[in-house]
Amino acid sequence: MKIISDSNIVTLKANKLRYSMLQMSDSLRGLLLEHENTVEKQRKLSADTDFVTSIKEIKEITSNPKITETVNKIADIDTTQLNASEDEIMELIKTDAEKAQKLYWSKYVPIRSQQTKLIDDLDNYVIKNQE
Repeated sequence: MKIISDSNIVTLKANKLRYSMLQMSDSLRGLLLEHENTVEKQRKLSADTDFVTSIKEIKEITSNPKITETVNKIADIDTTQLNASEDEIMELIKTDAEKAQKLYWSKYVPIRSQQTKLIDDLDNYVIKNQE
């Protein structure tokens, strides 16, 4: 008897993705307030690493094509859109904090919201189709 199913693990990893996203977003907001804060910079980098690790772990444990497709979309948004937006904001913070803040709200937050929706979709799918 398997006490913890693969679906439970995917749900746990989806929550870890969500937590990593919150850490990334919060650290960026912290940097908007204090751009030389090394703790916030490290928090952002650690959250990035945790996010990538959770994506990899989900892919390793599932053979469900819907889960794999959704996780690939989540990862794709991170690598093709969010990372570039975060880098742009972190660079802009050094020279123009006001412009960086506007970019955070106008560009970063809407993209992050798309990714959050995909994680919600993943979580809901796993709950409805538990093994």
